[in-house]
Amino acid sequence: MRSVSVSGARTHLSRILGWVRAGETVYILDRGVPVGRREAVGGTCPDALRALERSGLA
Repeated sequence: MRSVSVSGARTHLSRILGWVRAGETVYILDRGVPVGRREAVGGTCPDALRALERSGLA
């Protein structure tokens, strides 16, 4: 598990996505308080995309 500040997340998005692709969970902190989490999508890509479509996110 890793954590990064909001400003760090903006600045280093490519690096964070690399960590996520490698299987790590990354927490985004706003003044030390967790406000978000980035983690790899499980399942096959088509299944994940269908789930995002059903939820209205894609």
